[in-house]
Amino acid sequence: MIYKSAGQEAAAYFLPIVDLPEPPFPSPPFPGSKVVHRRKKRQAPRVGGSVAEETKYIELMVINDHLMYKKHRLSVGQTNNYAKSVVNMADMVSYLT
Repeated sequence: MIYKSAGQEAAAYFLPIVDLPEPPFPSPPFPGSKVVHRRKKRQAPRVGGSVAEETKYIELMVINDHLMYKKHRLSVGQTNNYAKSVVNMADMVSYLT
């Protein structure tokens, strides 16, 4: 749908004037109004609730340095398990608050 707005007289100099057929739907009731499109059935309905109730995910990067590696007897598995347990403890603390 194309509406002519004020101040477009210069465009008529470059473009030929063509009579377009009337659109099959009604035009806006007054100038400056916008056509409102309603939601369709196939769009997902919005679920009520607040943002505080939604599940949130954050991205986390854990860095194990060489000192941590040596502290866990030069074992990659034990170092990674310790890092995962620290993250799980932090996750449990976040649920309590």
